[in-house]
Amino acid sequence: VFPSLREGFGIPALEARLASVPVAVSTSSALREVAGLDAPSFAPDDAAACARAIRAALAQPSDALEAARARAAAITWDAKKPNLYLFDVD
Repeated sequence: VFPSLREGFGIPALEARLASVPVAVSTSSALREVAGLDAPSFAPDDAAACARAIRAALAQPSDALEAARARAAAITWDAKKPNLYLFDVD
């Protein structure tokens, strides 16, 4: 469960997907993109929605988790490099 208000990339969600572990993620960050649109999501300030998302995540069938693992495996640093922007912050 990742109730983040701010998440730069979502490495924990990606690692969970790679391990075929159910995930429930916040809607307010990059977690939806990394975990996939099929990952149950919730507003981070809504405890009831979080509970529903957790239940939905735990109810996902193994074939859905395997499909999510395969999608997560396609996310590599080489694939993401063209979309990364580095900023020099003084």
